[in-house]
Amino acid sequence: MKRIALLVAILCLFQLSYSQKIHEISLIQEKISLNDRKFYIDSVIDNRADKSTIGIVQKGLFNAKHPAQLLGGFTNSLQTYFDNALPKENDQIPIIIRVNTFKISELTRATDEFGFADIALDFYRGNDLLFSNKQHFEVTSMDVTRLHEENIREALRKSIAEFNQSEWLTKAEDKRAEVIASEPITVVSNTSNQLSLTPTVVQENENETVKRNSLAIGYQIGGYSLIGFDYEIRMLDYVGVHFGAGFSGFTYGLMFHTSPKRNSPYFNVSYKDGGFGVLNAAGVEYGGKWVFNKKSGFGLIYQFGIVKILKINQDFADILFSGRETPPFMTSMGIGLCW
Repeated sequence: MKRIALLVAILCLFQLSYSQKIHEISLIQEKISLNDRKFYIDSVIDNRADKSTIGIVQKGLFNAKHPAQLLGGFTNSLQTYFDNALPKENDQIPIIIRVNTFKISELTRATDEFGFADIALDFYRGNDLLFSNKQHFEVTSMDVTRLHEENIREALRKSIAEFNQSEWLTKAEDKRAEVIASEPITVVSNTSNQLSLTPTVVQENENETVKRNSLAIGYQIGGYSLIGFDYEIRMLDYVGVHFGAGFSGFTYGLMFHTSPKRNSPYFNVSYKDGGFGVLNAAGVEYGGKWVFNKKSGFGLIYQFGIVKILKINQDFADILFSGRETPPFMTSMGIGLCW
């Protein structure tokens, strides 16, 4: 009995460790043939709520569950696939794909397994939404795990074909015409005394996509300050570095945004000081902005979270915590104006 119990324990331990391995799916490169294609895929944006996996697969005799991912990274894998499937040609329009849903799953029955692929995509030209669609594909087999790759490509091919057959080009031209028509016409004189009518076209929502650095001033902004400032430099689409100071304290850290937009919600991982050495803490805060003017980015900023107390002056601790023992963590917040 002891030997049997030991064998079962070893099998369970092996099964548990094996089930944690990531199942990576490598998309086969192929060409997608479309009639009169006037676009190419310029970039892919991952807009999924859960970016940790693309689903769960079941492998082995005991159907051990494994998290699944695309080999090489989610956006990189899809971009490589589209670059090969729809190579860029002259005079084609760049299209941005925003992925809202990308999930595979499996269902096991007594004699068969079912594999599913669910994909939802938005197609943009710049900031203009041109087309959206959803795809659902399924396959039945004794072992469907090996069939997910083909299922995914079938869903992608169908999504691209539907976009190509839609009236996306007419919609794109109409939107561009609306932008040009809404812009003021600048009259420019030249050496031949003729008038040149030049429409000035600017990118829509420029502040949301290009000018993304921001400044905030307020209470407990720039460290544990009665009044202070904080300045963020957006280095990447989703990551910015920030620093600030005030009366009396300072702060620095990283902001991880939920979207590439300038005023998107964020998680602030930072070091905070109060009283220039009286209180030191590090932690995470969630923040957002209530924007009054989209062009300037002016609005209300707020953030709240929890921090680890690293150092605190005992006299200040007695005042702050009313003589009670200093806790290891405490809440943190800030509110002010931003632009």
